[in-house]
Amino acid sequence: MPVPLKRSELLSVYSKEHHFALLFIWKLKKGLKKNVALIRLQNYTHWFYQRYITPHFENEEHFLFPLVEDKVSLNRLIQEHNTIRLLFNRNNVDETTMVELCTILDDHIRYEERIVFKHLETIIHFSKSVQQDLSNNTLKSEIEYCDTFWL
Repeated sequence: MPVPLKRSELLSVYSKEHHFALLFIWKLKKGLKKNVALIRLQNYTHWFYQRYITPHFENEEHFLFPLVEDKVSLNRLIQEHNTIRLLFNRNNVDETTMVELCTILDDHIRYEERIVFKHLETIIHFSKSVQQDLSNNTLKSEIEYCDTFWL
């Protein structure tokens, strides 16, 4: 089992939000495996997108993306955010779309944590203004979704 990555305090809020997103993926996969009614999974997906993904992406794009110096990495991050948004916002979300969403979101989180955040940690310690911006980002407390279909 891989050892969890230790994050600087300034990036820890983003990492904790990533943890919530990984839990979302796990719950969605459990629901799919248990053949939970698609409308229940769609409702959960919509709730999670509004509650976590939208504000998380906005914060990353505002505070972190300007710090990414590598254009290839930055383009990948932008493209993945756009793809994830499109998948969350599809009108007719079926099981295939949910599986695709889980895969892409998981890959995106792993890339940010293992590659992008690792690099950003070397940068943020040198900039007081960046430290101030990042310290203003506060973690949304985890609110339990009312339909615990994954249990």
